[in-house]
Amino acid sequence: MLGGASLLNIHDEFPHTVFGNLVTFKKKPTVIVWLRHFGCRFFQEAKLLLPHLHRKLAEQGIDLLCVVQGTKEEAALFWPFEDIPYFPDPDKRTYRTMGFEKTNLLKIFFPNADLKKRRVAVSELGCSMNKSGTKSKSSDILQLPGLVLVDSNQKIVWIHRSTHTGDLDLSEALVDRVANALPK
Repeated sequence: MLGGASLLNIHDEFPHTVFGNLVTFKKKPTVIVWLRHFGCRFFQEAKLLLPHLHRKLAEQGIDLLCVVQGTKEEAALFWPFEDIPYFPDPDKRTYRTMGFEKTNLLKIFFPNADLKKRRVAVSELGCSMNKSGTKSKSSDILQLPGLVLVDSNQKIVWIHRSTHTGDLDLSEALVDRVANALPK
């Protein structure tokens, strides 16, 4: 979904409204990815795709920040990257501030055709549920992921609010979409 930051009523204060003083942004474009819980198969997929995405974005002069559903201590158990920064959000405050919705159990247990297809695709990559990650205190199996592109002036120029648990494309195609969404 493309949209202006005015949809959020926080565009003049971003990222302070979302992250407070906890994150300092450089004056360069940044992709911020709000991920699923640590036990989700789509979190497992993200762990496979993020290193390549991080490199490709860096080649374009774009930073990457991930938001995880957990404390720093929980993230230490599940976050394998030293070079990809993350923001721990155990209360999912930033998810709510950004308007990222929750799904419901019916949609998880009786998925639509698109989600079924995505589940098969990530299974073929070897990604599956991680029970210990799912049982993590901060995991919310209903919380949907999302993505924001912030330009060098810290204005939101593109936002994606997922419609189901597998609706977050972190493939190389994202790099092209991000580059095309940035003001020239």
